[in-house]
Order: sequence, then C-alpha cells, then structure tokens
Amino acid sequence: MHTLYTPVPPTVKNPLQFGLACPGDARIALSSLGYLTLFRQLDEHPAVAAMRLDMETIADAPVHDLDLLGVSFPFELDILNIFKLFDAAQVPYLSKDRGSKAFPLIFAGGPVPTSNPEPYADFFDFFLIGDGEPAFDALITLASRDDFRAADKPEQLARIAQHVAGAYVPSRVNIDYEPYGLGVTSIESLDSLPIIKASVNEGERIRDLSSPENHMNRWIASSPMITGESYFPDTFLVEIQRGCAHRCRFCLASYTTLPTQAASLDILKKTILAGLEHTNKIGLLGALVSEHPEFGQLCNWLNQQMQTRPEIQLSVASLRADTLTPDIAATMAKGGQKQLTIAIESGSEGLRRRIHKNLTTEAIIQAAKNAASGGIKSLKLYSMVGLPTETEADVLETAQLLKSIRKQVPHLRLTLGCSTFVPKAATPFQWQARLDGRQLKKRIGLLQKHLSGMADFHPSSARWDTVQALLSRGDRRLGSVLVAWHQASLSHHNKSEPQRGSLSGLKQAWRNLEIPLKLPSMSAMAQAERSVEAALPWDMLSLGVSKAILAEEARISLSR
Repeated sequence: MHTLYTPVPPTVKNPLQFGLACPGDARIALSSLGYLTLFRQLDEHPAVAAMRLDMETIADAPVHDLDLLGVSFPFELDILNIFKLFDAAQVPYLSKDRGSKAFPLIFAGGPVPTSNPEPYADFFDFFLIGDGEPAFDALITLASRDDFRAADKPEQLARIAQHVAGAYVPSRVNIDYEPYGLGVTSIESLDSLPIIKASVNEGERIRDLSSPENHMNRWIASSPMITGESYFPDTFLVEIQRGCAHRCRFCLASYTTLPTQAASLDILKKTILAGLEHTNKIGLLGALVSEHPEFGQLCNWLNQQMQTRPEIQLSVASLRADTLTPDIAATMAKGGQKQLTIAIESGSEGLRRRIHKNLTTEAIIQAAKNAASGGIKSLKLYSMVGLPTETEADVLETAQLLKSIRKQVPHLRLTLGCSTFVPKAATPFQWQARLDGRQLKKRIGLLQKHLSGMADFHPSSARWDTVQALLSRGDRRLGSVLVAWHQASLSHHNKSEPQRGSLSGLKQAWRNLEIPLKLPSMSAMAQAERSVEAALPWDMLSLGVSKAILAEEARISLSR
C-alpha cells in the first residue's frame, strides 16, 4: 500500500498536515475498519492534507512536516509495533523529547487508551478517549487555526485539553505512586477531570435509530477502499452496531462504548448497496451483530438481494446465541458462510449468571440446532478459563456442554476457542485477581483432555495473556520498562524485521528497573487483586459509568 496524500483544493493556502498511522503492515491497515473510517473522515475534509501510514510506508514519509500524527491503538501489545513506527519515522519515543516544532503532535486513540492510557502516557502528547469521529471534527477545527499553529507545544496541548471533548493530555496530570506497591497516592491535574466520554443512563442504548444522538447514522463505518491485499480480500465491511447493552462484567465493549448505537436500516441498505457496486462480498461487523434491533429485517432484505444476485457472499462477526434463528443461519449459509461464531464464556450456567452473561444452556444448544438447520456446517464457540469464582467443576461443564451439542447436533463441526481471563480497566472486574500460570495451564489442560475427539480446541497463550493483563491495569511506571524491553529486543534481532519481543526480555527489563523505579513485582501488577477503596491509575478518566456502579456490579457478581 502506497502512502496516500489527499489532494487539497488550490484555494486552501495552508492545509492542516494530518497523518494517521496503523501499527501493522499494509494488510492489517487495509483490514482495520476503524482506522480506515477515520482516514476517510480526514480524506473528505477540504482543509486537510491527509497521509495514510503503516509499517511499510512511514520510513519514506515526510512525518516531520506533519502538524498532527494519530496512531491507531486497538491491542495492548501493539505498543511494540508503535515503537517500530517511531523508529522508522526517526521520532523520539518520549513526548518530552519532542518539544520543538521539528516534530508533530502525536496522539493515540482506540480501545486500549480508552480503557487505560497510563502505561503509554510518556509516549503520546495526548489521547482521544472514546469514539474518534466526533473528536476528529473538533480537533481539525482547532488545529487549523493560525493562532493554534503559532503557539508553543504546552499551549497547544492546553487548548486541546480545553476544547476537544475526550482529549486527555497526560503531561497536564501528575501522579504519585506507593513505592514498590500498586497504590496511587495522589492525582493532580491542571484541567477539569475526570474526562467524561459520554453522558448516558446506565444500561441504556439509543433505541430511536433516527435520533440525532445516534452518531452511527452520520459516521457509519464502512470500507472506503476495497482491495485484494486486505486480510478480508475484496470485501466491503460495514459496522452495523457499536457497543453492547448486555453489560457482561469482564467486557470492555459493554463499558467503554456507550451508549450502544446501531445504524438505521435505511442507512445500512444504502451503505451496502454502495458497496455492492464494487464487490460481491459483504462483511457485517459489530460486538454482537444479531443484537441490532432490525437485524431480522436486514437479513430479509439481504435475502431479497441474493435472489437477484446469487453471487453475493456474506460474512458476519460474532452472534449472540439466543438471537441466532434458523432464518438468520439460512441467510448466512445462502451467502456462502460455512461457520458461525458465538461467545459462551463458560459451559456453567451459574458462572455465566455471575459474570452477567445471561445465556441459558438450553439457548446455546438451540443455537447450534438452528445453525445446522439453516445450513451452517461449523460452529465456533468462544470461552474463557480463570474467570472470578470459577472452579474446576465449571471448566468441566464447558466440556459437558460441547458433548451435549455433539450428541444433539452430530453433523455440526465444533471448534472451541479459549482465552484466559484478563481483568480490564473500566469494567466491574477491574479489581479482580488473575490466576497464576500454573493454575491456568491446569485448567486449559483439563479442557483439552475432555474435548479430545469432540471439538477442535484453540487455547490462547496464558503467558502472553499475562502480559496483556500487565498492560491493561498498569501505570506510568511501565513506560520505562516498555522502552527497555523494546530496545533489548532490537539488540538481538534485525531492526528491519517486525517481531513482538520476548517474554524473557520483558522480565529482564523489569528486573533492571524494579529498584530504580520502585516497582512492585511484575506478577503483582499483572495478577494481584486491587482494593475497591483505593485510587486506581486510570481514575482520572470516566466513560459514563461511575466507579461506584462498577464496584456494585462486582459485589453482586462475587456474592452469588
């Protein structure tokens, strides 16, 4: 993928130079709907000269001529590739070392900083918390002003903090930590905090899809370009719903994307028809696409389209089991989809209730029957081990559930994906402990043993999940560790080859810095239970659900 410069009308004398970078190669960049949607927003703005960047193009791009450089940040471990982006662009890692006009203001957005930006606070001038589309409009308007461009960096950041909703400037917040502990002893800010991403009523969604508050109708995310070079080759992707109203207590999407929004049926039809002018492949995306209030009507309409255009192919993201009907399955099968995916989290109905996954065993088995009756050949189920209050008996119930599905739907191929529980900031389980590696390995092995010959089993790496846990609830002291980890990995590898680093390198970096930075143990930061009464590193942020409500949700879960 070549670097793309947006043509700017000749009447615009001093366009805003705005780059947007994806921390991956071209195939990843072309598969990231959020990244592409935000770039389309830049591309369509008449006063912005936009530059699309990725790992393959940033080294040859004039990054130092930019006014702003945004970085997409969807996964915790993307920080290692973000360092590589900085290396390729010859940009210092630390914001404090980019004080001159020789460098753009560099910011990040996406699920990771929205949940907890603190481990990365030293690397970015600011973060955009929450949905990027409305924030981009405000940021472009502000940064295009001549007086903003003439100001020095501290003044620019002060104005961004004041005028861009959802902007968090970490250099304007001072935090002190308990030496060798997890506690936060003080948070002092120059700005009005916490940052509120959205003002919502707890547990509600935007039910009137034509409401002006429903941003999805204005900024519906869909593929601005279709290419065979993507991980979804020649596929037109469209996000039909954002967020989830079910409030599973471990789930980021339930608490960081509020209120839940869905594009209206009319907007979806127009958008899909526009995509069908260029390709026969349509992909429907969302946390739970079948939760869209008009999903049944959308499937009926797609069936009508396939009657006149049988070459149309459909793919769909995860479905909720109790919304998977035979008609929905038949629509997907007619569109060429052979496998559907549902998240069950656990085979134990009691544990599902405790984590607020209000899904009965009967509904899961019926979903499998409906999938098969609709012509689906394979069903993938997602589960976890290590959830709060989980016992080995709960783990065995997962194997028993798959055994029941196999018995009642013998011709349906089953796959079980299994991750280990990672406590996430901004969720009710943000305080919970994570089991140690030995316990998690035992539970994964227990599942594997009892699933033999019954289902394909694909567990995640418990060790890398622990690194994710470290980052998901870490604080600013992690910044120096991450830099040391990355630099150590460069000394042992070809600098031009992307790689994720090694766990041994991370542990060595921690040992070297544990005393100078007065860090707790690495296992404590990744796995220890946190006190509900104590301040947390990310307490300066609020996404619309109060800490008290999160704590009450956790109490309800653990008391059952």
